[in-house]
This record gives sequence, structure tokens and C-alpha cells, in this order.
Amino acid sequence: MGELILLIGYLGGGFVVFPLVIITMIRERLSVPSAEKQALIRSNAVLDEDERNFRASLVLGKIEEKLSSVEDEDGTEWLTITKGSQARFMKRGLDYINKELVPTDIELVKRTIEFNEVYTGRMKRIFTGSGWIITCSVLLGVLFYFTGGRGFSFFLIVHAAALLSYLLASRPTSYTFLKRLERSGGRGGCISGVMGGLLMGSGEKHYVSVNGGSWERDHESEAISGLIGLLFTFVAAMILGFLTGLLAIINFLMNFSTSMSLPFISGNSWYQRKIKE
Repeated sequence: MGELILLIGYLGGGFVVFPLVIITMIRERLSVPSAEKQALIRSNAVLDEDERNFRASLVLGKIEEKLSSVEDEDGTEWLTITKGSQARFMKRGLDYINKELVPTDIELVKRTIEFNEVYTGRMKRIFTGSGWIITCSVLLGVLFYFTGGRGFSFFLIVHAAALLSYLLASRPTSYTFLKRLERSGGRGGCISGVMGGLLMGSGEKHYVSVNGGSWERDHESEAISGLIGLLFTFVAAMILGFLTGLLAIINFLMNFSTSMSLPFISGNSWYQRKIKE
């Protein structure tokens, strides 16, 4: 069972998650053409100017309906993204406007720019990975490099790919990050707590009463306790190092799966299904 978990973690984390993360990050970016490109799109557009403006107005209205209304510290209400379905819909709509409709109405252009800024700001990704996992994974790789006898073996390549996938997958969007902060109350991760507790236990001081009188440091007990604590820390570090790939898969599912969208649906098909119906 343990071997199967490691196999799934390394192969899935190193060779499946990595390309999916890269593809998702590329597809998340808004495509905003330059002024020259916009003029070219308008000149080659199948739809006339009025129809393009009309469709842009409908799309912007639908986006506005989908977004969540939140209130800031000053009591001002504003529309923003708070979940993945909103992000996907907004991305589709803005891409359709920016790449195919290119409206000419000044108010529509202003609203599009505002929504572009909202989307870009809320989709910024923040690294929240565990320094402990990264450190343990690197140390495990170094250990196998010097003890494996073959230098950069296939295992090291897979291990490095899993670590890279973990680094990339451990980056939730800003709206996801803020939502988790609110739920957790700003507390640190459980892995940091466990590893920190093990290290603190290793340095715990022990005292013994001498003949029921004064108290003195029991250095022998401290040494034994410290060695046991370091042993547990080493074992925990090895486990974390081996589980890097599996943690990359988990982080990908938590941080990237909600913003993935199907790449083969055209803007016009999306409009017919989501806006016009």
C-alpha cells in the first residue's frame, strides 16, 4: 500500500500535475490585444459595430450578476470574485469581449477595463507551501544523491519533478487565500505545528530533585529525550520528503481545479449557450 501511494504521488505529482499547472496558469491569463490588434479585429469582424456593442453589454451584465457583492472596511460595496465558477465565467466573458467583440462604446470600454482589473487582481497567486516540506524534500534528494552511488538517477529526476510540481501547485488565488485565512483565523499550517513541536520537544529541559531537596538539571534524561525527538523529527522529515508528489496532487486539486476551463469551446459558442439562452 505504501509503495502504491509513493508511486501515485511521484508519477502523478511529477508528470501529471506539472503540465496541468502550467497549462492552467497560461489559460488563466487575460488576453488584452493592443490598440493595433483591436483595430484589426474590428476591421475583420463578421458582426457589425452595433451588434458587437450589444453583445458586449449583455456579457458585462451577466458577469456583474455572477459576481459577489462584498463590503470593505469603509462600508463601500463592490463586486468581486469569491469562487471558482465566477472566475471561469468572468474569464470566458472578458476573453470574448477583448478578442472578438472589441466594443467601441466608451462606457462599455471603461467597464471592460474595470472588470479586467478585478479579474487580474483576484487571480494573482500567492505561495502558501510549507517550508518544512520543501526543506525535507531537498534534504531527501541530497541524501539519495550522495548515498545512491549513481548520481542523478531516475528517482532523483522524478523527485525533483515532484518538488517542482509542489512549488507550483502550492499557489492558491488571492480570493481563495483570503477565504482560507478567514476560516482558519490566520493560524499557521498543521505541518509547521507538528515539526515545530518535535523540535521544541528535543530541546526540553529536565530537572531532578536531589534527595528531596534542591533541583538540578538531569542532563542524561535531556540527552535521551533530545535523541528521541531528533529521531522522530528525522522520520517525519523523511516521510514528508517522500510525500512531496502526493502533496503536490492534493494542492493542485485544492488550488487549481476550480479555475480550469475547457479549451475547445469558442467564444461564440460560449455566448450562444451562456448569454443568449
